[in-house]
Amino acid sequence: MTEGDLDELDRRLRGYTGLMQIYMSFNPVSVLSYLKKRFFDSRIQEHDLLIDGKKVTKRLNRTISIRGERQFEDFTYYKDLHMSKAELQQKIMVWSDEKQDYTEEYLYNTIIIHSTYLDNRFIDANYYQVMQKMKIENPDEYNIYGLGLWGIAGGTYFDKGSINKRIAEAPKPLKIGYFEYQYENEKIVDETITWVDDKAGYIKIYEEPKKGYPYVGGGDTAGEGSDRNTLEVTNNVTDEDAAVLIYPYDEDLYTRQAYCLGKYFNYALLGIETNFSTYPVKELTRLGYYRQYIREEKPDAFSGQLRKVYGYLTTSATRPTALGMLRTVVRDYPERIKDMDTLLEMTTFVKNEQGRPEAAKGAHDDYVMARAINCYIAHQQSREIVVEEEPDDEDEDDMPQGSSFYD
Repeated sequence: MTEGDLDELDRRLRGYTGLMQIYMSFNPVSVLSYLKKRFFDSRIQEHDLLIDGKKVTKRLNRTISIRGERQFEDFTYYKDLHMSKAELQQKIMVWSDEKQDYTEEYLYNTIIIHSTYLDNRFIDANYYQVMQKMKIENPDEYNIYGLGLWGIAGGTYFDKGSINKRIAEAPKPLKIGYFEYQYENEKIVDETITWVDDKAGYIKIYEEPKKGYPYVGGGDTAGEGSDRNTLEVTNNVTDEDAAVLIYPYDEDLYTRQAYCLGKYFNYALLGIETNFSTYPVKELTRLGYYRQYIREEKPDAFSGQLRKVYGYLTTSATRPTALGMLRTVVRDYPERIKDMDTLLEMTTFVKNEQGRPEAAKGAHDDYVMARAINCYIAHQQSREIVVEEEPDDEDEDDMPQGSSFYD
């Protein structure tokens, strides 16, 4: 069934006075399926709500995933807690453009029941053995039909076995949310930066900052049809994921969250891509964030000396190097990749007909490129654990001289 078929059925549901619902049962055969994008990926959306008689705009996840009665043996991603009937039937007042009024709807308007043969009490010993044989002889099919993982069709740039294994074991974030702060005189007041827990937040934290540890953050900005700005932070001693930021559209708000996240992780080294926009790098500098990746550009026209400027630039030389470094990590140290969205994006990162690694048609590469940039720029950050005072933001000794950003 195509997405167009589903839309047509949805439009034609009418005349019934009760709750109209569509039930679908499927195996997640292709990671590029519209089902994944529509029901699994795009979960968090903004809604105008009526709360205590006032209009409130909130980001909500209106999808709930429920596991089977039995504990899964190998798969943890959708192990959400069981919910009571009362919790499932929570209601909200949501603005309807169609009716031009607020209407009462269920908070959770999509329910995903993720079950596998491990939940099926009716299978016999022979069927169980068939699945175990498939697990050994055809891991790709086992991941789809046995564990209900999204399928990876064809060859991928990253090691498929390592990705599949890591997807099955990847931890959930310690917390999800965003940073709040006071913004005065066009600057963020550092003393006011506070963390806010929010399941619909922009930031996932996988490791709390450790005193004296150096951290690195690689950022991929929106461009070439992408509307997402990402930043991946790693511990530069262990090379393990520490945090992931994704912010759609607004570069200024993305930069402020990146500023706060960098400060949170011991004033991390940040390297933001500048191919499509230099705004985040310039804005970080204006806000007083000087611990940024420095690259060398073509010689100055007057002095003939190489200029040093902030920001990572994707070129025919840096891109394959960065991706190659990340490929080695995935193959040899997959446990260092903790973020599920990054892992899932790797499943659709392939080589095209010319052999160039890129996202498959209809897929994204924002998380992958941010993590690859992170690998590339890490050499400019210390790998030693040192407990010291945080550098003074006003100390301009760290600022690259001759940078066009200060013209």
